[in-house]
Amino acid sequence: MAEQLSTSLGSLGLTRIGGHGSSGAVNRVAVVGGGAMGQGLAQTVSQTGIEVILVERDERTLEAAIEGLSRSLDKEIDKWGLTSSEKRAVLARVIGTTDLGQTARAPFVIEAIQEKAEDKATLLRDLDAICAEQAVLATSATSLSVTRIAEGVTRRERVIGTHFLDPAPRVPLVEVVRGKHTSDATFVKAKNFLEKQLKKTVVEVADKPGGITTRVLLALLIEGFRCLTDEVASPEQIDTAVCLGWGFPVGPLEFADQMGLDRVLVWMENLSREPGGERFQPCPMLVDLVNKGYCGKKAGRGFFEYDAEGRKLVAS
Repeated sequence: MAEQLSTSLGSLGLTRIGGHGSSGAVNRVAVVGGGAMGQGLAQTVSQTGIEVILVERDERTLEAAIEGLSRSLDKEIDKWGLTSSEKRAVLARVIGTTDLGQTARAPFVIEAIQEKAEDKATLLRDLDAICAEQAVLATSATSLSVTRIAEGVTRRERVIGTHFLDPAPRVPLVEVVRGKHTSDATFVKAKNFLEKQLKKTVVEVADKPGGITTRVLLALLIEGFRCLTDEVASPEQIDTAVCLGWGFPVGPLEFADQMGLDRVLVWMENLSREPGGERFQPCPMLVDLVNKGYCGKKAGRGFFEYDAEGRKLVAS
């Protein structure tokens, strides 16, 4: 398997951990977690010329992450948003590894693992023990409290929330969350990196799970779900009304399918456990779809059905 992974990395223009780059404020970023968000973050950072250490738990998931990143770049090429040579340059700056210890080489570390409080808290504790004293430890938590998941970290002043929206390379916004113990120095360093190097617009939000964008989005999705369960209209009619009536490019039900219904469900479950979070209680229909494996576009079925290329099938 190791030889196969090395071959795969080489064929995509990627390298394993190599020499140290030139020094600088943020000359290297470690991204822990190679799912959709981790891949998007790796692409976002690498496209600015910064080296990325992409960490996954094993070689199988690392290879899948790298292949996913390559496919994402191919889609950009198809849209004339990227050239083949630019793709090779982006991939060449991504260093794949299964060794979490390699994050010690990065002054800025972003965890992008699944949205589970215990897993994120454990990872932050591990990173706290591994990374340099002044390294920024950023969490991509969307529906969790930064303060709470950083409780086990010794140097909690280094932990900050950086909520990128998917797809990270194209969305210009990052919500930055200061935990209870986040220092001014950490906030300034993160803000400068995001604004000056990644060219993102930073909006500072309080450490309230869901921030701004997730809360507002879920409110829209929940009402879309309720329109369906209350038999106000069919899924097609609901999305058509929202798109044409309010100028949205996609309706709430198809958008939920695109994000992944399992992902939406986790956000709703996390927020519903917060004080006053009853309004985010998942509807039975959403729970049932996820339990059946109908998690949206990636599964070929959610509120709508999709073909192998992810195109929505028109109901006959």
